Amino acid sequence: MKLDFSGETIEINCQSCGKKIAEKLGRLQRDPQLTCPHCKGVTTVDAAKLRAVIQTLQKSLDDLGRNLRRTFK
Repeated sequence: MKLDFSGETIEINCQSCGKKIAEKLGRLQRDPQLTCPHCKGVTTVDAAKLRAVIQTLQKSLDDLGRNLRRTFK
């Protein structure tokens, strides 16, 4: 089962001032740059790493689903 994580919010520390910036995953996948609302510094998220984490999460959920189906057959 494929889940859509684009609406999920994560917090990222600003690379300039260290304060937390909340942003949706879908927005970060489209544009990995954030402007800090506190200091106006620009923080760039590693888009390749973000995609890899989402793929890993999806694979783990798929594996869990398969294991649960086998267990409760």
